[in-house]
Amino acid sequence: FTVLTLDERGVHGSAIALAGFAVAAAIVRLVGGHLPDRSIRGCILAGAACGAAGMVVLAAATSLPAATLGTGLMGAAWGFLYPALALLVLAGLSAQQRGAGIAAFSASFDIGFAGSSPLLGLVAASFGYGVLFLVAAVCLVLVVPVAQLARPRQPAA
Repeated sequence: FTVLTLDERGVHGSAIALAGFAVAAAIVRLVGGHLPDRSIRGCILAGAACGAAGMVVLAAATSLPAATLGTGLMGAAWGFLYPALALLVLAGLSAQQRGAGIAAFSASFDIGFAGSSPLLGLVAASFGYGVLFLVAAVCLVLVVPVAQLARPRQPAA
């Protein structure tokens, strides 16, 4: 929805904004790749905070720098969230279950994207892109109480 939002707002160069996502995700993973090993919950909370902030910025972005900041925050969120959540899932699995576990974990993201995209499209069509990003920010804030429950299980014997 970022490209559509920027086009509607007359902001050109959306490819640069999208690159901000990828660059930030890569930096977080390369520099902070060890952090989920130290604190899964902390990484989930950092990801939720970055993601919510990025969505709020994107809700209001009317310039390429603002949009790139928003997508950069979203990239940082993804850089924190995906490894931490994957580790949370894998920690409770035996070595023989890890392939299936990561497949199911990845499929859950695919299903989430497939389900949320049409719903958020309806939000955008009814209320505008700004509201869409604010709804997404609220969803990320809802990650906080769920993160409090994050405790890796011991692998099955």
